[in-house]
Amino acid sequence: MVMLFFSSYTYCGYTLLLANLIVLLVYLTSLTVPQINIRSVSGANTSLVSSIEEPFVSSQSQDQASELILDDNDDATDTSIEVPSEGGILYHFYNLRESGAWLFFLTSFQNNFNQQVVQWSIPLIVLDAFGWTQKETGYIFAGFGFIGFLSISLVVFLSKYFSDRILFVTFQSLVGIGIISFLSIHGCSNTTSISSKSMFLAIVFVYWLGAFGQIPVNIGLYSKLVGPKMQGKYHASLQMCMAVSRMISGHLVGTGYSSKNGVCMLWSITLALWAVQIPFVFVLWKKLSPHAIERIYSNVSG
Repeated sequence: MVMLFFSSYTYCGYTLLLANLIVLLVYLTSLTVPQINIRSVSGANTSLVSSIEEPFVSSQSQDQASELILDDNDDATDTSIEVPSEGGILYHFYNLRESGAWLFFLTSFQNNFNQQVVQWSIPLIVLDAFGWTQKETGYIFAGFGFIGFLSISLVVFLSKYFSDRILFVTFQSLVGIGIISFLSIHGCSNTTSISSKSMFLAIVFVYWLGAFGQIPVNIGLYSKLVGPKMQGKYHASLQMCMAVSRMISGHLVGTGYSSKNGVCMLWSITLALWAVQIPFVFVLWKKLSPHAIERIYSNVSG
């Protein structure tokens, strides 16, 4: 009975999801946060500005940087902010809302969704278009490691010159280009409409360069926005969101490729999930700025 249970990917996935849920509930119900004092930005320490500021600020003095911080927030002098005095779920959701970190539940959900769809669709695409077997497909998956190393190296290099939000938009744009390309050559056509192997591999390269590159940017920006406290609880919630996304995408991939017009629907959903995050990114653009992140750490004492 045990071997039969765990030989099924579906039930094994449900088991892992249940384990993630139990861990999340333990984090949310058992851990508490120390008292946090909110103080005016006017008294904030600006000594850390130079380490996270936009490139154009680097040549200015700390006094000018302080003025930029104040200018970036219309109500910076308002100290009448009601913050839950106790740790736990209320403060958890309050901080996600106020910091804008809730956005990364949306981005992480769609990131994991489209990665699963692309990963499990590639063997079917190359079989249909080029007649490649598991051996040739294995070479593609082996290439993912090289792309991952390249993308992380690129993130490390670009982070010296650009802010997190710029890198976020850049790598998400590469992901979008890849999804649109997959949709155009495979998603809503009866057969894969691409004959050039080089073109297909270029699409795979662009997509995974963006997909691997956005992971550290996405997680790093989320960590900065939620602040230095309760990191375990916040990341447990985010990982739970990712687990749910992978479970849903797995079901939809199986359903999509086994039903008429299902593939078109699957890739259309993938593109829609990627596109829906775009307006929210620009709505929260100010909160994703280095100056807003500096305020989060400057306003926390104790």
